[in-house]
Amino acid sequence: MDQLRATSLALLFSTQSHPVGFSVLGGAGGAGAGGNTGSLASTSTSLSLLLSDREQQLLALHDKLLNVTLQRRTLEAELAAARAGAAGATGTGTGTGTVLMDGWTVDDIEQQQIELLERELAEAQANRRLKEAAVEATLVTGPLLKAIHPDAATTARQRALLPLLARRDALAETHANISQMLIRTQDSLVSSGRAIVDAQLRNKEMADRLLLLSAQRDAENAKFRGEDHIAAEKELKDAKIMWEVTRNVAQAVVVASGVDWVRDRELRELVLACGDE
Repeated sequence: MDQLRATSLALLFSTQSHPVGFSVLGGAGGAGAGGNTGSLASTSTSLSLLLSDREQQLLALHDKLLNVTLQRRTLEAELAAARAGAAGATGTGTGTGTVLMDGWTVDDIEQQQIELLERELAEAQANRRLKEAAVEATLVTGPLLKAIHPDAATTARQRALLPLLARRDALAETHANISQMLIRTQDSLVSSGRAIVDAQLRNKEMADRLLLLSAQRDAENAKFRGEDHIAAEKELKDAKIMWEVTRNVAQAVVVASGVDWVRDRELRELVLACGDE
């Protein structure tokens, strides 16, 4: 338990003393350890050029508030540990399941302390990320504003950002236009897909209707076709066969006779009508 508490407190102190935090903005109140003095001083100098005195003062006060909050929570954790030790000394036993004062056990107190330390660690990490995001936004926004609205203090590097910003804006506009075209194309594709599905459904309905009409026609034909009709159709078919045979024989006789059937119109039509019904 003591090792877990020490590890959690070390993590809290390391997250609060991050070199990118607000502590480097306030001068004496935010000085780091001896090994990080040079980097913190350079970071503080670079940030002080971008922030006004009022902003630096507000950030320093915010950093002091966080330090006071950290100290208070550290004291609360130490006080809770002391109370747990006193409760263990005055309790009815020394086991982990021993009931102490007010119905609390050693396991309950340790679990509560672990949850408190985990919450403090999560809050410290969230504060560090928030501070890093604020510093990053400040560092990025300052040169951009000076490039767009130059003054006497604007450096050559900051002025060189203006063409890049113009190109970035042009690319952003092009990307927006392409995105709109893509959205319109996707909408058109969806509309075309719906039209295809509707056409397929109509084709299916028409095919079903055609099959129904064909079945009705076959049923009507079967109803009106009696024995006399079937016999007449058979006689007509036999007559067509006899006619074909007779015509083919006549054509063969005309061709084999040696008569000049080409000059005679009737013979020519008879010979050339081969295969016609």
